[in-house]
Amino acid sequence: MGFSIMKPILGRAPLLRTRAFQFGPSHSVLLTRSLLTSPVLAKEKATNDGKKPPKPRKTKAKSKPRAKKEPKSKPKPKPKPVMIFKKHLKGEIKMPLSSWMNFVAEYTAKNKEPIRSASLYTQEASAQWRAMSPEDKEKYKPSPEEKAKVSEAKKAYRATLEYKRAARKFKVKRARKINPFARFVKEYYDRNSTLTFLEQGHELGAKWRALSESEKDFWRQKTTEENTLKDTPTA
Repeated sequence: MGFSIMKPILGRAPLLRTRAFQFGPSHSVLLTRSLLTSPVLAKEKATNDGKKPPKPRKTKAKSKPRAKKEPKSKPKPKPKPVMIFKKHLKGEIKMPLSSWMNFVAEYTAKNKEPIRSASLYTQEASAQWRAMSPEDKEKYKPSPEEKAKVSEAKKAYRATLEYKRAARKFKVKRARKINPFARFVKEYYDRNSTLTFLEQGHELGAKWRALSESEKDFWRQKTTEENTLKDTPTA
């Protein structure tokens, strides 16, 4: 038995030389032997050796992104019971204007100019109000008749069934009573002043200490009268 190998040509896979052997008149065997391999032949052998190629790995399908939950809309806040109760409290009672509001009404009536704006009226009125003395401001306070009228109206309204039902429903408490000095500060505290609250407090404290006992008795009596009328419940 003999075989031969042909030299490989540059750039090509080596050729195999075959030889047929005769074993009889009609039988022959074709033998092939390779003594030289290459990456090309090795690849062909690996794919043709009868083994099944590995199955490709299954890739997991990408999960769909979860839909974002819409935020729940906040319920509208219910009206505060305090405001509802105040409507029941006042009823048809018309409260008197404050000293400042009475002054503004008078100032506007005296200086009627249709071209000027309301804000300009307020600025000028505020400047004049700050320059006024406490004695000049006294005449703009609500009259005793107006206060007495409001007091009687409150008493009559508190005696009604409507008021009692409102007070029981909203479970309110009584208003806090004030002392004579607090009533004095409330009377002379100027909201439109350029001074701070602390500075005005120091000035009013000095004025209170400078009052005589008879002058302080006036504020004590006034405070006592107002505290007796504070049957108005507040939340």
